[in-house]
Amino acid sequence: MARLFALLGNRADVAPRILAEEAPRRAPFRSDRPFVWGAGFYQGGDVLLRRRPMAAGEVSLTTMAGDLRTDCVIGVVEEALREDGRTLQADDAGPHRWRQWLFAGTNIFPGGNLAGGDARARLLADLPPFLRASLRGDGDSELAFHVFLSFLHDAGMLQVATIPTDAILAAIRGLVGQIEAVAAEFGGGSVGNVLVTDGDRVVAYHGADRTPDGRSARMILRRWEGEEAAAALVADDFQLRAKVPSPSRLHFSLLVADDVSEDDGDARYTPVASRHVVVLTRDRGDEQRVEPV
Repeated sequence: MARLFALLGNRADVAPRILAEEAPRRAPFRSDRPFVWGAGFYQGGDVLLRRRPMAAGEVSLTTMAGDLRTDCVIGVVEEALREDGRTLQADDAGPHRWRQWLFAGTNIFPGGNLAGGDARARLLADLPPFLRASLRGDGDSELAFHVFLSFLHDAGMLQVATIPTDAILAAIRGLVGQIEAVAAEFGGGSVGNVLVTDGDRVVAYHGADRTPDGRSARMILRRWEGEEAAAALVADDFQLRAKVPSPSRLHFSLLVADDVSEDDGDARYTPVASRHVVVLTRDRGDEQRVEPV
């Protein structure tokens, strides 16, 4: 089991309200097995991380990020006991940071097909030396993150101040293609769900609605925008209302993936199709894209 989420909007002080409203519709992640959760977010120009190991129990979106005044946060919950018998440590869990980038993923190497040393060595060998040296652990998502960064590096984009969205999408496609090509040599498998952000955009990749063992891996999207949404969120808070001079400009997007049941949603949620990418931005006037990989 796993859970992945991203929240992006244009009012950091409204973000806790978004998650509080969403909480009744998003059942907490529950497991009687050890798991690790983490959240990565942006505040005052800083890129920050929080990670927590859990022996068992539950964790909700509000526990992970409900106290954060931020306009961009991504989070992930992962089972600690891995298929190769090792235990995922908190430092090996996502999200992962490299400069301004944050990355999280689930079921990236499905079925354990890339858990073996030979497959991992193949992926490591293709990384530029400076990226290989920056790996801190042996988690799947951190390695996948560095594969993504290597495609940006190959395109000459790692040092660019504002990277075009198309370059980010090309790096996501490169990540999916390279991992699945290597996996094909070790029994097959496809990449699951991935989130990456530079703080201005969130790009998500949805692999399949179910994992190879039949677990849900769906991805759904909800948006809040305009005066009606603003009124519902801040109507009971005078200070917040006073700080929203133009409610019609309010815009937030929330993506939730993995342990999302078929019944977990309503007309406010849009399912993301398998093998599609979603581009989220802070404002309605900016680029919003959903397209196949």
